[in-house]
Amino acid sequence: MRTIYHVLPCDDGWAVKINKARRASSVHKTRDSALRAASDLAKSHPKSQVVIHKSTGEIVGDRTFEYRHYKEKRKIRTVVSRIRRTKLKNLQKEYRRRSERRKAAMLGLARKKREHYRRRQAARLAAQKRSR
Repeated sequence: MRTIYHVLPCDDGWAVKINKARRASSVHKTRDSALRAASDLAKSHPKSQVVIHKSTGEIVGDRTFEYRHYKEKRKIRTVVSRIRRTKLKNLQKEYRRRSERRKAAMLGLARKKREHYRRRQAARLAAQKRSR
């Protein structure tokens, strides 16, 4: 079954409608932008077609989109979603780090940690001097 989109003239400019729909999927100022939007929608289906109309309503031509177009768009979608997920994870890590730092600052833990490391370093130096 083929999904058919029509690029039709309307009051506000050019409309993109799915076959036999009452309402437009989107409305655009120019026919070219409507055609781009219709093509993008058509690539979301394994088998689809875009029918192009004149300003009088007559059919000028059509474009068909097969499975390979759908497959390309899906590949792009998966890559983009993977990138978004990675960015989101990194943001979550950063927020977690910031909140831990805030909590540590509130409790004065950073100062305690520095003191602890200074003591350890001093103990190591003292042990090295004793061993010489």
